[in-house]
Amino acid sequence: MHIKYDKEADAFYIKLNSVKTSKTIELGKSFLIDLDKKKNIIGIEILNYSKNTPKKQERFSIVTKQNRILIPTA
Repeated sequence: MHIKYDKEADAFYIKLNSVKTSKTIELGKSFLIDLDKKKNIIGIEILNYSKNTPKKQERFSIVTKQNRILIPTA
């Protein structure tokens, strides 16, 4: 798993593995999910991250079949 935050773009990305992205699905204006050919989630991107995160004391998580991902606040 690889986690990256681009401060200039205000984008947070979690790459779950090195499989090539086959399709990207938009969930609203700020959330993108990358899928492989088998439709497994391989990446998650949050745009406008600093505006879309919970309060500093809170955290939120994304659960997939393979992983549970805890996303920290900015």
